[in-house]
Amino acid sequence: MRENYLGMDKLVLAIMLLGMEPLMADEWEIRGRVDQELSYDDNVTMREDSEASLIYAITPELSLLHRTDVSEIVANASYGIQRYFDISRLDRDNQNYGVDGKYFTDSTVWGVSVNYGLTPSRDVAEQESGDFDINTERESFSVEPSVVYQISERDKLFLSTKYSDIGYTSGFLSDYRDWGVNLKWSRQWSERYTSSFDVFYSNFDSERSISSNNRQIESDSFGANLSSSYLYSEKWTIFGTAGVRFTEMQSNNLSGRVKKNSSAGFLLDAGLDYTGENLLAKFNVSHSLAPSSQGVLNEQSRVVFDLKYELTERLSASLLSSFQRTKPVDDSEMGGNKRTNFTVNPSISLMITPDWVLSTSYRYRYQERNINNFEEAANSNLYMMSLNYNWQGLSMAR
Repeated sequence: MRENYLGMDKLVLAIMLLGMEPLMADEWEIRGRVDQELSYDDNVTMREDSEASLIYAITPELSLLHRTDVSEIVANASYGIQRYFDISRLDRDNQNYGVDGKYFTDSTVWGVSVNYGLTPSRDVAEQESGDFDINTERESFSVEPSVVYQISERDKLFLSTKYSDIGYTSGFLSDYRDWGVNLKWSRQWSERYTSSFDVFYSNFDSERSISSNNRQIESDSFGANLSSSYLYSEKWTIFGTAGVRFTEMQSNNLSGRVKKNSSAGFLLDAGLDYTGENLLAKFNVSHSLAPSSQGVLNEQSRVVFDLKYELTERLSASLLSSFQRTKPVDDSEMGGNKRTNFTVNPSISLMITPDWVLSTSYRYRYQERNINNFEEAANSNLYMMSLNYNWQGLSMAR
């Protein structure tokens, strides 16, 4: 990685700055939870030559809330372990620390979100690389300032920017930086209908070693989106975003060869939400740009269908499913590095007490990928039992 644990120093500084506020009537709240899972996966690495293992994971998390008349700060910290009884090389610890702060005035909300994480790269392999077998850690640092200005009773103006720095402990994956800025105007035309228009710019740059040939890639994207949200009834909400993007990419290698490429594409995020007395449902279709640890900027098309049904006050069932296709913005850069992923995950949860929840679930995962004209398809079946504890915490006001 470029700078090990540099993100932690930045995070500590951000928390100190957010804590500097005037003394006034305030409220403190502390909560915690412990998630633990015992599972069996018949193909942990998602390869044709499968490896199975029994897995145990436990993650304690603590959160702290501080609220005043004009501000709100939420800080959280978690540290967990993953243990693979039959594939010990994949054993990893994971940690995450974050803070979100908001400051309120009569017409403006100022905000900043800072996060630092150290996790196994396979935890986000479906989104970033498609490589569930690589034994490496992913260190991430991100900061996202924002401001929301109330122009009128119906109109709001949003300005946000986000910077992310991602690094890996293995040279097989690419360290990358991702930065962007978004300006959006939103108008509530009625109690049921809201629309918005936004323009954005983003920059992605990475360093990657391919066949002992280091390569740097930088891309600039800009575009615009038009969004709408309509509350069709008390139970149904329809939402949609459509837009265009333009991307310019430049790659450099040690031999001094420079390649430039320009492309255009569309952006989409549309779906339906249903909220009934016992049933929650969501259907979503999206097409977006996604940073990649393979050293390139990807186009990602995704379909999600989720259901949750309350059988009784204590017993509920859910179904999470997704279908995703991923390809580089410039196909020629990676010799056709494309992926197709499909996941379906039914589960049943029982609330033993308000603090304890017992769940059992099954997950089927399928992946098909083409890397430099080498095709591979694999699937896995995971059976899981989890027992989660939610501590209601303590609160204090003065």
